[in-house]
This record gives sequence, structure tokens and C-alpha cells, in this order.
Amino acid sequence: MDKDLKDKEDSMSKEEAWNVLEFAQSLYSGFSGYGFYNPWTQNQNLVSLNNDSLVPTYSKIISSLDANPIDAKTLCGYSEFMKVFDTIYAKTLRYFQSLLAFDLNITCVNMKDPKEYSSDAYKQDLRRVYKFLDNFNYKQEFGTKVVGELLRKETSYVWFRDSHEIDAPIDIDSDEIKTRKNEKFSLQIMPQRYCMLTGYFNSSQLLYDFNYNYFMNGTTDINLFAPSMKRTYKELFDGDNKAYNPASQISQRNGEFATWVQCSPIDGAYAFKMSIDNFSQTPPFASLMKTCIRNTDIENLQYDKNLLGARAILAGTIRLIDNAKSGSQKNQFAIDPNTLGTLMNIVASTLNKNLDVGAMPTEDNKIYQYQETNKTMVEDSIVNSARQGASASSLIYSDEKMMQFEAQQAVETDYQFMAKLYEQFNEFMNTYLASLNKQPPSDWSKDAREWAESNEIIRGNENGEKQYKSFCTREQMVQFLHRVSKL
Repeated sequence: MDKDLKDKEDSMSKEEAWNVLEFAQSLYSGFSGYGFYNPWTQNQNLVSLNNDSLVPTYSKIISSLDANPIDAKTLCGYSEFMKVFDTIYAKTLRYFQSLLAFDLNITCVNMKDPKEYSSDAYKQDLRRVYKFLDNFNYKQEFGTKVVGELLRKETSYVWFRDSHEIDAPIDIDSDEIKTRKNEKFSLQIMPQRYCMLTGYFNSSQLLYDFNYNYFMNGTTDINLFAPSMKRTYKELFDGDNKAYNPASQISQRNGEFATWVQCSPIDGAYAFKMSIDNFSQTPPFASLMKTCIRNTDIENLQYDKNLLGARAILAGTIRLIDNAKSGSQKNQFAIDPNTLGTLMNIVASTLNKNLDVGAMPTEDNKIYQYQETNKTMVEDSIVNSARQGASASSLIYSDEKMMQFEAQQAVETDYQFMAKLYEQFNEFMNTYLASLNKQPPSDWSKDAREWAESNEIIRGNENGEKQYKSFCTREQMVQFLHRVSKL
């Protein structure tokens, strides 16, 4: 065979080589999980969002607290475990979580003239607020999701989501696409270990960065997160890296460092923290874990004492031969040892299994049993743990009743510990509601907006703000229809 022809047959074209590479990549990616979704991986992704429990011991807790700086990450893992493992610790967290009612009192803080309360602008803003609150279950979102996370781990990272996060208009009357006409809002729990505090604004609102390496896991679908994160992910790997600037304004927080990207509240990234006087993320009840973990040791000791107390030893003295003759051995038993062993075996077989036999037949027989001298050891330990966890400890665990005024004062003291979270909640609400009038419209509505503005269907408020991202009241809708009818 011609050598050139043989080389041509053995060689592979560029297209064939590429097909082989694509096949190999798909084969490798498929088996390694990249882009492979199933119910089990999705469930595991949900579980791992904020569950990183670690099994603690007393010495491990002390070691984490003694570290410089404090090993907050490990303590958070211990706290997650203790919430399930220890009843007192869990009840303490639930008690503090129940103290906040989140009952809103709407107040206008920038009103200069009382007459403005009757203005159309104020009434429209008030309607927007009420509509937002009607579609945002803030008591559940904050009282359950955020506060629960704060009590366990000090910090909670969430993303504010709404049901109208779309990049193109959707026909709500279409038979193929069904959407809810009413906009709904919620706080999406972010993967906590992929978030990191990096700043704050408005004195009490926190800023954080997100590690987009989370989406490199082939079982994670980025479409389950905010659309802005999908756009950022594409920009992150387009080769045009944005400089990381810690002092960027929240409207320009898009800096990158490796796979870490700055997040902005404008896009929906919010972080909350139990204590905003420092950035340490030590669980608020880290010291309580020391006491609670010792309760298990004390319970085990009590269990051993109970076992000892349930057993008894029956024993007596073996009679010696009286008036031993000269030449006989001293301290000689009156009964042969073999015979004694046989008799003891017969006696033992007739006794309860929890009663041990010392010697039979004997004289001066007595029952020996362990006597409990500290019967309230476990109870005292639990009460001590409850007292360290809360002022109103009797509501968690106690056999003593507090006077009514004492209980009220104790609950008030505990409430003040939690009430500071209201400031962060208020700042979140104010930031979002104020941003509605300032958010720029989406590109897909450009033609419709230009038509509506040119025909004066959309005129804006007193300040000329078109408010395209704000809510529309029935009065505004009727006004729009009225202007359209005059065209």
C-alpha cells in the first residue's frame, strides 16, 4: 500500500478529532455530575445551604473559644448540632425567636408639612407600601428564616426575590405560559459558607461578597437564583475582569477577585447580623454550649448511679471452728469450701439478677447497696443551663414558679436583647421601598415607554420620576386608561 495513502487512512481529520473530544468531555462530565440533575442532588443542595453541623465536645468548644481570633466558623457548626442534640439549647433559641412580633407601624420620616399627608403623592406612596406588605410575608421571612439563622450562626445571608424577575414581557393570558398576576416577594436563603461580609452602608446594613465557585458544582442550577447572578456569572468568565474596590458605592458593587464578586442590595443581596458593633460571626449563645454539652456527661453519670442503685450485694461472715484442738490450723472454716461454693450456687440461682451473692451460708448476713446522696444532680445542671441562657429561664425549664411581675421583667430583659434587630429590618424595608421610584426600567420596554411618554400617558410624579419599577394603584391605572381613550 502506498505510504502516503496509509498515513492518510491512519490520520484523523480536525472535525473527527473535535467530535472525539466533545464525546470524551460529555462522557466525563456526565459521570462526574456536571450538569447532571436529579431529586437527590437537589435535595442535598437545599440541605447544604445552611447546614454545616459539627459534633462538639466540651474541650473542642473551649478550644474554639480560646483561639485568637475566635474560631467562629467551627462554633457555628457546633451550634447547628446543638440545636438538634440538646433540648435546653434548642428551647432557648426558640424562646428568643418568638420574642419578636414584627408588628409594623408605618411612619413617614421625611414629611415637612402636615398638609402633605393629604397629597396625592403621599397617598400613592402609602398604597405602594400597603401593596408591598400584602405580597410580602415579612413575619415568616424575617421571623422564621432570618432570625432563626441569626440565633444559630450570628449572620444570615439572603437574596430578596420577587415573582416578576423576568428579562422579557410575558403574556399573562397565554395558554402556554401561566404566571401570577400579583407580584410576590420572599427572601431566598443563600449558600451561607459561600458568602462573606465585606462592608456596610446606612450605618446598620451589611454588604457581602459571593463566591461564584458555588456554581462550578455541576449539580447546582444557577437558574434557581436571581437573574442578576446569572449575568454576573457570565461577566466573571468573559475575560474582562472588573477591579475590586472595597469603597465602591452600592450602585457600583461589581468588583471581582478570583471567583469572589461584590454583591449589592440594589440587586437584592442583603445580610443581617445579631450584633453590628463588630464583624465577628461568633454564635450569640456560644458560651451556653459549654454548659449544655456538660449536661450529657452529668446525665451519663446519673445513669451509672442509677444502675449501681438498682443492684445489691448480699454478704455475711463464714463461721470459724470454735475451740480448735492443739495442732489444728488457725482460722479454719467450719464448712468445707467446695460445699460452700455449691450452696452459694444454689442460693444465687434463686435470687433476682440484680442481687449479687457474697457468701452463703453465712452468719450476720446483710444487704449492701449504693446510697444516692445527690438526687437532683441532673435537674440542677439543666436548671443552671436554662438560667444562663435566658433571664426568663422558668419559661424554658424550671420547677419553680416566678411571680408575674418577675416574669414580665425577665421577658422584657430578653426582648431588649432581640429588639435591636428591628433597626436592620426597618432599614431593609426603607431601602427597598425608596428604591422603587429610582430603579431604571428594563431595556425590553423601551419602545412601549417611548410611545407612552410621547403621548403623555406616562407623565411621572411631581419630581418627574416615571417610577417604572413601582407599583400601580387602581387610580393610576384608571388615569392611564382615561388618557389612552383621548388619543
